Amino acid sequence: MAASNMKVGDRVEVYQPGHASTGPYFPATVIRSPAKMKGNVILYYVEYGIRSSSPDHDHPLRETVNADNVRPAPPLLPAEQRVLKTGDDVEFFFRNRWFRGVVESMNEWSMYTVRMHDSTRQMVCRHHNLRLHREWNNIGRGWNPPLPNKYFHLLPSTTPFPLLTASVTNEINY
Repeated sequence: MAASNMKVGDRVEVYQPGHASTGPYFPATVIRSPAKMKGNVILYYVEYGIRSSSPDHDHPLRETVNADNVRPAPPLLPAEQRVLKTGDDVEFFFRNRWFRGVVESMNEWSMYTVRMHDSTRQMVCRHHNLRLHREWNNIGRGWNPPLPNKYFHLLPSTTPFPLLTASVTNEINY
């Protein structure tokens, strides 16, 4: 997954080791040029779109992360390009991060029921907080599945953050 060609200002997503192997991914921005450490380990200093949880610090959360845990933020396609159906492998935005899941159903108000990947938990999500799951290939510098041809010009640094409204997704409790 290593994203070794990121530069200051690029929007990225950071996987935190210790979570499930399929994410979640946290939206962030590279704020310092990458540093190379012993053993050719590349580190990025990133800033997340969330505030520090410490009452003594009122600033965005920042940290140094290993490039192996960083990928470019996928381009946000227009709504008409994000047609989803039952069974689609998706990512949904909830609590300031992207989780992987599978579309279970959709209702007439464009609300989707998504089952979390490797879990029985379900979430109800609005269409604008969903995207088709894609894997980043650092060697080929592309997404799998590939983007539609007319979106190949979108670079990682031009990708907008998702709507940061955690209230639009609700957990279903059984």
